[in-house]
Amino acid sequence: SLFLALFLTSCSNINPTNDAKNELSPETMGDGLFVWNVRCYDKAGNNLFNTTNFTIDIDASPPGSFNLDRPGNNTLTFNRTPTLNWTVPSEEHFDNYTILFDTDPSFSSPDFEYSAIGNISNNTFIIQASDQLNDNTLYYWKVIAYDNLSQSTESDDYFVYTTDSRRPRINLTSPSNNTVKNLTNSITFSFNVSDEHNISSCSLIVDGSVDTTDSTITVNATNTIKAVLSNAAYFWNINCTDGAGNINAS
Repeated sequence: SLFLALFLTSCSNINPTNDAKNELSPETMGDGLFVWNVRCYDKAGNNLFNTTNFTIDIDASPPGSFNLDRPGNNTLTFNRTPTLNWTVPSEEHFDNYTILFDTDPSFSSPDFEYSAIGNISNNTFIIQASDQLNDNTLYYWKVIAYDNLSQSTESDDYFVYTTDSRRPRINLTSPSNNTVKNLTNSITFSFNVSDEHNISSCSLIVDGSVDTTDSTITVNATNTIKAVLSNAAYFWNINCTDGAGNINAS
């Protein structure tokens, strides 16, 4: 008879072969660490356990579900060496996290693959400069958790991470250079700004100092910022910052 856990009979073989290898097949068992032994009886009723107990650790389940945390989904940034973080799955036999970056959401041929090993709580990974992401690229990224039996679970979803180092391009339209205004001190400054993504804000710079900042900028269109200036000669220009944090001045 095969005994498991608290040595409750799990299964028996009533026709064993003497001096030969015999097999016992217990019913399906769940995950866990089990102690097992075999007790044999002869025709006279004498019985004996094996001299030592054996253990078996069953793990038929992959790591539990988990989610990506940061950088948040749809991040747009100039940073090519981000710090990645995700929640911790449940898994007693953890082996590693594999982090994938791909320009295709199918992840059929990842552009970058990183590995985080050690403890399951090692759920933060910093991409080093030697392995940094490519510039001006939209990536999809996800994490796969593996146990030491090669069972795996992917993060519940992938996130989008876009690198962008291209600065906004600004064109001043009016007032034209060396304009003289003699009717009003309220001046409307017009300009056009273009960018591959969105513009966070643009500022009117008068004689080297910020006069007014506007956060409602339309890309590839004429934008205006008004300012009231006293009588004098001024130098003016426009500074713009895009959604990735890139800054440029006219």
